[in-house]
Amino acid sequence: MEQAAKILQVGLGGIFVLLFLWFIAPLFAGILNIGNITGMAVSLFFFIIVVCFGRVMDLFDQSAPFRAAVIVISAIAGICIIFAAFVSVWMVRQAERKPAEGATMVVLGCQIHGTSPSLMLQRRLDAAAAYLKEHPNISCIVAGGQGKDEVVSEAQVMKEYLVRKGISADRIYLEDQSASTAENLEYAKKIIEDNGLSSDLAIASDYYHQLRASVIAGKLGMEAGSVSAKTPLWLLPTYWVREWYGLVQEWFLK
Repeated sequence: MEQAAKILQVGLGGIFVLLFLWFIAPLFAGILNIGNITGMAVSLFFFIIVVCFGRVMDLFDQSAPFRAAVIVISAIAGICIIFAAFVSVWMVRQAERKPAEGATMVVLGCQIHGTSPSLMLQRRLDAAAAYLKEHPNISCIVAGGQGKDEVVSEAQVMKEYLVRKGISADRIYLEDQSASTAENLEYAKKIIEDNGLSSDLAIASDYYHQLRASVIAGKLGMEAGSVSAKTPLWLLPTYWVREWYGLVQEWFLK
């Protein structure tokens, strides 16, 4: 029995070490955000609990204040786990939701490097180009303004990339004033209304980002389906967890 418990302890400890390494990996690419900070903190916390489990149980039995703190923390952790699981299922469902026939494509902007799209933006554009080739009668709005460190607008870079991919420039509308996902969609709505385009959307963005984009679109009175770009596995946990915070903000703070 004691040997089985030791094996379980080592196994759980190893899992939390691997999770910590998974969340720390983006740091080597200069990526630090609330997603990997949360992941590293939670992984480290549970690793310590597993390694020091015997001492924790002794304190739990001997100290009423410690016992109360453990109960409160466990309750909070349980609520967070249930919320994260629920939201994650919803994120997957939206990312797999097919756009309506004739939907207007909106490609959400992302960082550019000079006059070239970043790898993340390139993946979104590749997914958009494939969809546009499969649906030759729909229009596309590329959405993204010019940041302070950018020499041209994201929308301009996105349009040029799609044209190089074989998409006719006549099908592409530029939205080059926005600085956030909410503004991407708000300004795209105006283009849709001004040009008589379908208010059903086919949003091209990363898999993890589709639910928040659809929530924003819904607030603007538009239905959104998803054309999802895949995120590299080593980045996925970081951005997935970060998206939980974005959804909380979108649902409860706006």
